[in-house]
Amino acid sequence: MCERYDMPQYGASFLAALGAAKCAAGMTRVGIEMISESISCCIREGDEYSAAYNAVYRSTIFRSCMDPEGALADAERALEYFSGIEAPTLRLLASLEIAASLLALGDVDASARNAASIRTECAAADAAYHVLRADMILAEVARRHGRIDEAVSRFMEHEDYILSESSNWQIAMYVRAFPELLGLLATATDPDRLPAHLLRMILPVDARRILLASRPIMQPDAWHRLSARIVGDEEAAELESESDEAPCRVKLFGGLDVRIGDHVVADRDWRKRKARLLFAMLVVKQGADVPRDVILEHLWPDMEEPRARNNLYVVWSAMKSALTPDTDKGNDEGKGSLGPFTESVGGVCRAVAGAIRSDIDEFEAMNAKARMATDEGRVEAAVRSYERMAEIYRGPLLPGDLYEDWFDDARTHYRAEFGDAMLRAAKLLSSIDDQSRAIHLLRGAIAQDPWREDLYQEALQRQIDVGQRSAAIETYVACKDRLAQDLGLDPSQATRRLYDCILAMEDGPMEMNDA
Repeated sequence: MCERYDMPQYGASFLAALGAAKCAAGMTRVGIEMISESISCCIREGDEYSAAYNAVYRSTIFRSCMDPEGALADAERALEYFSGIEAPTLRLLASLEIAASLLALGDVDASARNAASIRTECAAADAAYHVLRADMILAEVARRHGRIDEAVSRFMEHEDYILSESSNWQIAMYVRAFPELLGLLATATDPDRLPAHLLRMILPVDARRILLASRPIMQPDAWHRLSARIVGDEEAAELESESDEAPCRVKLFGGLDVRIGDHVVADRDWRKRKARLLFAMLVVKQGADVPRDVILEHLWPDMEEPRARNNLYVVWSAMKSALTPDTDKGNDEGKGSLGPFTESVGGVCRAVAGAIRSDIDEFEAMNAKARMATDEGRVEAAVRSYERMAEIYRGPLLPGDLYEDWFDDARTHYRAEFGDAMLRAAKLLSSIDDQSRAIHLLRGAIAQDPWREDLYQEALQRQIDVGQRSAAIETYVACKDRLAQDLGLDPSQATRRLYDCILAMEDGPMEMNDA
């Protein structure tokens, strides 16, 4: 209506609100684009106040998407503006977003100092919305220091306000960024009483991560009831029985991340680049034997064997040291006891099965579960497994020059497997007329493999089915541009036929709801 009556200054506000709602519903990319467009419109209209206000909320969303740097930049810009005018409550809100972003970036002490100071000001101003945000930050700080009772008490002070549902959106966004907060919240407030609208914003793609993070905090019965409300009884039972006992957990999709218990292996812990590379090489093989000679040939192809073997000994020692928490190293760093993560015996090296659990193990397990559920006619269970795969696949397997060409075949394999899985999921969702979830998964697949024309075709068909003419045109243009620029190709005849169908469509009210 604002567009129809040429009132862009008001339309920008509604666009930002719609963007926040889109993000809450899981359409994050579209939501962020809407808020960004709103900010640009406000700036063009000379409304810096609204631009800064919307930047605060974009900051919250950036952090919920694991982009704390973007969140910090938005919050700092907003604070700079609000500090120059008489807007004390918004200055406090921007300051809290800075504190939360610092916490997400790992600067716990600075975050705690800032949040505690700001909370005092917010309490004096009787700003319940702001005080809750401050207490969520301080609760996460307390949890990280092992003070669980203190963390839970932070939420207990806000029980009535939380149950009023006035804080659903901000709590959901903070839980996405700091998943253990849900366990603290559910401990402070009975899981059965938590607002249903709040729990609906714990998206399927995030639910498993958040519930598993909350599990150590909660009593078993309370955790099961919370899980059942979010993912249903069947998946809650699966999560409850799932073994997380592997002492070493490794993520390979999107970059290497290694955790041993609560200890995160930092880049500096490896000391040698090839120590990290060697560990990744073994983990990707999932317990299969890797001949020592093959490793020598790959890591030191032009070196004489005796010298290469000596280098392997040095690198293996550095890898061993990196995988040994400081508390276990004793007085002789690098020679402390190593958990049973890797072995080098009989001329072969390998990762020890059962001691390491990687995200490619989980990826393959979810793929198998989805196929089994499909064969048994359990569509929703299959889709949940595919959505879990979308959560696991954060990006290409070990991207970047750091990991060289050893991983090329595996990288190509898993990228193709992910795209194929999302196509199967979209067809299942189409069979139960859930086009919105199908489009969401297809967009994620296209972002990871933007050269697969079949993904674009499936997305176009789903968008046609629900009347998303403008969005479908954008999808077609993106496909056409990518194929032309990167591959020197034109869209296939099948894709062009879909585009003709799109051009024949009429704009309608469906666009506002599903863009």
